[in-house]
Amino acid sequence: MSFFIDSEKNNGYPCIEGLPEMPSADMKKKYPYGYMVCTDGKNNGYPYIRELNSISVEKFSVLYFGGKLISEMYYDGNFISRAYFNEKEVYRIKYIRS
Repeated sequence: MSFFIDSEKNNGYPCIEGLPEMPSADMKKKYPYGYMVCTDGKNNGYPYIRELNSISVEKFSVLYFGGKLISEMYYDGNFISRAYFNEKEVYRIKYIRS
C-alpha cells in the first residue's frame, strides 16, 4: 500500500492505495555489463567499453519491510543501489569485480 496526497484525487485529502504489481520482466539489469576506459595503449587513446567479469556482491541494509530485511529495492523499474536516512547510509548494494 502507499499513502499519498494528490490534488486530483480524494479532493486533495490523503489517500491510501494498493501498489501496482512489480513488472519483474521489465526490470533493468542490476549491475553494469562493462565500464568505459581510456588508455594510451588501446584504441588509439579513445574511450572503449571493457566487459566486467567475476562480479561479486557486497550488501548492507538496516531496512526492514514486513519484518524482513530488505535486500533489493526498485523505483519505477530501476534498481536502487543506495539509500540514506538522516544523512546516514542505511542501504547499499555494491558490485565488485573480483
